[in-house]
Amino acid sequence: MFCFDCIKDWADVTNECPYCKRRFHEINKYSIGEGGSLTKLDSVKVKFKKQVYEEEVNYIEEESILKQKKLFNFLKLMKIVMNAEQMKIKMFFFFVMIVDFIVVILIVVILLLK
Repeated sequence: MFCFDCIKDWADVTNECPYCKRRFHEINKYSIGEGGSLTKLDSVKVKFKKQVYEEEVNYIEEESILKQKKLFNFLKLMKIVMNAEQMKIKMFFFFVMIVDFIVVILIVVILLLK
């Protein structure tokens, strides 16, 4: 089988047997006595863990950072678009106000010329 300390370290990475790939949930340490009798010395419960390769972790982190940057750039673009739309609305109301002012002046001029 495996050294108790070695398989315990292995279980910090994954609870999958390095030999047969079956999942294990407990590690037991035994002593073999005279006549081949086994005495249980220690037992450790093991939680489910999936091994993640370092390259996968870096790739996942890079992909996550890239997605965050894309989202940030999209939000900046949306802010620019929203500011442009707000500016268009302000310009429209300013134009309407100027047209109203010109109409009022024309009405006053027409009334004064009569």
